[in-house]
Amino acid sequence: MKREFTLIELLIVVAIIGILASILLPSLAKSREIVKTTVCMNNQRNIMLAAQMYAEENKDKLDWRKNHQKWIDGGVQLQQKDNDAYWGVSYSAYLSKSPNYRERAIVFNCPKSEEVDPWVDFEINGQYTTYGFNGVSYNNTRTFFDDNGSYTGAAAKPIALISNPEDIILTHDAYESMLDGNGDTPISLTQWSSKTLEYFRHLGKMSILWLDGHASTKNSKGWTWEMYVE
Repeated sequence: MKREFTLIELLIVVAIIGILASILLPSLAKSREIVKTTVCMNNQRNIMLAAQMYAEENKDKLDWRKNHQKWIDGGVQLQQKDNDAYWGVSYSAYLSKSPNYRERAIVFNCPKSEEVDPWVDFEINGQYTTYGFNGVSYNNTRTFFDDNGSYTGAAAKPIALISNPEDIILTHDAYESMLDGNGDTPISLTQWSSKTLEYFRHLGKMSILWLDGHASTKNSKGWTWEMYVE
């Protein structure tokens, strides 16, 4: 004789499935977040490799100059010396030889970013400028940018002369593309106080690339100028 499920047994099965789902779904969601953090950190490690290759061809110096967010202008892909170019333009050629700027720019896009400074180039599928570059000078003054935010002509310090590269930030998650110390770093986010979530995108933490090439995450506590300047 074929036995059928009773209503009570069916309800018990449904309840068990519900309990399992409530246990597993948060774990799956957290796993997805961890994957996105890993992608973000790997992106920045690749940026460091490109920056190192750039420095090898430029007297051991990085390009600290760009404080804009465009990859293209008027349908034309910008070059390193274009005033409106994102800083990533200087390094993207070392990551990809593709003539398509989206392919060259994708490594500069954090998968958790939802919004960046509206100076950005929003061509078709959105933003590709989601990391901030450390533009603070090494003597704790903004010699790379004056009080009006204009580039002063100051050159970056050769990497070999930096005594503690493992403690100096190169890039990190940010709302603004250039971290020049003007209320746009976690030491003081007064310029972008409403954009904190764009700095701490990964479960309340920020992904950071350090000048020696290692990547890590950090929460909003304990930020100091020594993380940006020697």
